[in-house]
Amino acid sequence: IKPISVEKALQRKPSLRRTGSGPSPDGPVARSLQHRLAQMHLCRQETLEVDISADPYGYGFSMQGGANHFENAPIVISAIEKESPADKCGIIQVGDRILTINGTEVHGLTLEQVFKLIRSSGGSILLLVEFDVAEGVVPTSGTFDVKLAKQGESLGITIVGHGINAEGGMWISVVKRGGVAYRSGMVQPGDTLLAINARSVRGLTLSDAAELLKAKSDIVTLHISKDEQVTGIPESLEFALELVKNGESLGITINGSNMPGEPIYISQIREGGLAFRTGALSVGDVIT
Repeated sequence: IKPISVEKALQRKPSLRRTGSGPSPDGPVARSLQHRLAQMHLCRQETLEVDISADPYGYGFSMQGGANHFENAPIVISAIEKESPADKCGIIQVGDRILTINGTEVHGLTLEQVFKLIRSSGGSILLLVEFDVAEGVVPTSGTFDVKLAKQGESLGITIVGHGINAEGGMWISVVKRGGVAYRSGMVQPGDTLLAINARSVRGLTLSDAAELLKAKSDIVTLHISKDEQVTGIPESLEFALELVKNGESLGITINGSNMPGEPIYISQIREGGLAFRTGALSVGDVIT
């Protein structure tokens, strides 16, 4: 059994209605730095499907491009509002190219046609987006810093620890595909986490470390260690996992005793549900 603790995200406050287009200070968003790096073969392109459900104020992202734009530019995410559904999904970022919406290709469509496609979606859209992942030589061993530019609420990593207060060390167990850490090309599951923003994680609880990762800072620096001799993480671990509900249930069933000190454990995980999609939880995990 792997002990864990689960934390819920704070509910966001109502704000302005979202989804639109915005001005670009330097031509189409398609000419973003990431896109130019990709053309220079410093990045590789990957695609990923993202399912987003609107809240009462919209999806929380703006777009640019389209058939009526300069050079028939692709439809590109130009802005993401903080604490919106698009922000909370932790995947899409400014500069990502939208390839399809609910299975319909958007290449050759005007921006207004794309807006109509979204408005007719009924409050939930499935986006196929193309994004860039940095290409580079990733060391197989050694200790180094990785600087991550925060784009939203999450860096897209799950950390775990050995022992109740992680006195046996902390590791990165999950790197969410499409997240900030994944796009850096440098962070991998099994990496040992030594410090966050120059603060050692030694003696910290997992909750303390999670708060450091969520700190309001444009750049988060992870001091990590890789060991080519290590093939995985310890079998018995405690970790904090943040699940953003966005109106849906967690998709888990829990069992246990009302007696003090008796464990509460996960007895069922619904396939396709929120907890199932994280890939981090298993039947038998204990909630501490």
